Amino acid sequence: MGISTVLLLVLLGTGVGAIKPTKPHSVKPIPPRESADPSEGKRIERDGNCFYRSLSLYRYHSQENYRFVRQEIMNFMSNREDRYAGLIDRNQDYAGYIRNHRQDCVWAEDAMVQAAADLYGINIFVSYYGMNGEMSQPLQVIRARSEQNSPMWLHLRLQGSHYDIINDDSKEGALEPVCKFDLLSIQDPKEIEALKMFG
Repeated sequence: MGISTVLLLVLLGTGVGAIKPTKPHSVKPIPPRESADPSEGKRIERDGNCFYRSLSLYRYHSQENYRFVRQEIMNFMSNREDRYAGLIDRNQDYAGYIRNHRQDCVWAEDAMVQAAADLYGINIFVSYYGMNGEMSQPLQVIRARSEQNSPMWLHLRLQGSHYDIINDDSKEGALEPVCKFDLLSIQDPKEIEALKMFG
């Protein structure tokens, strides 16, 4: 046996170079941030997980915990059909919808954004931009549903179907955006259906 063969066997025996699939439930997050770590103007990887990567960066200082964030949101939503079913297409089965959105690279929709705000207790502001780079819709806020107003917030830029972080509450002196449109304030089912066409 040559040296390269022995080296290869040693490496394989120790697991170096072995590729193991990552199961969503096996992803372990790093602890949530405790100190300020501004994420102003952060570009998020374009891979279909950008919303979850944005939350991962906000909460854990890294985009790499996006799988854990996705599963955490889906677990939260799975037992709250009465709360989120009104934000999805009426023709979709709720359990199937959750199952589909557990998969990697499936884009987040309004229901996931609201669930994330509720789960993490943060207000999520979304600025919509057209492909020309100009703001195309009024700023929207997805407020955390809780008894008290949350001081935590995250401002996202949505251009096409991609999210990037504009700013968040971690930067000392950062001001929460002023919003004209609040998703929780909409009660009319026709308005909710019209919104789904945008996103």
